[in-house]
Amino acid sequence: MMRILALALAATTATAAWSQELIDKGFVHGWNLMVDPALGNGCLIQTVYQDLSIVRLGYDASGNRGYFTVYNKA
Repeated sequence: MMRILALALAATTATAAWSQELIDKGFVHGWNLMVDPALGNGCLIQTVYQDLSIVRLGYDASGNRGYFTVYNKA
């Protein structure tokens, strides 16, 4: 469990470079719940896998659309 939390923290830190600071709202069943001020305070969930891939599902409130992204340094 600590490893998952450490990976989640690493992912949150890494994603800050891609966007404005995300606002953490909690952690549920392996997913971080967040708000992204850069997207009109849209909400998102993201999780981190053992290979440090990040999967994110969210809502862009400024563009009124949903999105699905996967990040991996490979």
